[in-house]
Amino acid sequence: MENISRSDFIVGFGLSFLVVSIINAILVIEKEANEGLKNWMAGLLGHHWVTHGVFIILLFFVLGLVFSRIRFNEQWYGARTAAVILIGAIIGGGIIVLSPLF
Repeated sequence: MENISRSDFIVGFGLSFLVVSIINAILVIEKEANEGLKNWMAGLLGHHWVTHGVFIILLFFVLGLVFSRIRFNEQWYGARTAAVILIGAIIGGGIIVLSPLF
C-alpha cells in the first residue's frame, strides 16, 4: 500500500470540495423543482435537509479519499488548492443564486 502524504489529502479534499459544492447546488435546485425527489429524501431520514446533508458529507469524504490517491504530474501548492476551494464556493453559490433566472 502506497503512502499518502498530508499534502495529498489536502489536494484531494480540496478537489472534493470543488465537486461537492457543484453537486450540492444542483441538488438544492433539483429538490425545489421536483417535489417527488424532495418527498423521497424526506422519507429516507425524516427531513429532506437531513438526507441532503448526510449525502453531501459522505460524498465529500469518499471523493476526498479517492482524489487523495491520484498522483498529479505537477506539484500542487497551497495557493492552487486554495484557488480550487474558492472556485468551488463561487460556482456552487453562483448556481444557487442565479437559478431563479433560468
